[in-house]
Parts: sequence; structure tokens; C-alpha cells
Amino acid sequence: MNTVICLIGVTALALLCVKYALQHKTIPLVKSVTRESIKDNLKLDFTISPEDMKILDAVSTCEGSYRDSDHIDF
Repeated sequence: MNTVICLIGVTALALLCVKYALQHKTIPLVKSVTRESIKDNLKLDFTISPEDMKILDAVSTCEGSYRDSDHIDF
């Protein structure tokens, strides 16, 4: 994932995620705590190329503390 971020030149993963969702015609629900973060979330003056979108589309999981809700027994 860091490779794609570097190639696109985005400074924050969150911006990449927001733009990715928008390019897939999905409205992202963005959470920001500080005024600066809110301003940063509006800096979407870049486009993810079709080639990079394919790379992102192929990502099956994200690293982090979440659990995939599709695979949780409720």
C-alpha cells in the first residue's frame, strides 16, 4: 500500500481512501477531530490512475486492529 501512496504522491492514507471511494462512486463517511484534519480531507486535487485503482482493488485486507465484519459470527 505504501508503494501506491508514494506513486500517487498522497501524503496521507486517509486521503487516498477518500479519493478511492469517490472514484468508485461511493460516498465515504469521513471522521475528523481537528479543524486541520477537516481541511486536509478536502484536498482531493489528484486522481488515482486506472492502473493504481487496479492495484488498490486487488487489496483483500488492510492491516490494523479492525476485524472483517464479513467473517464475524454475531
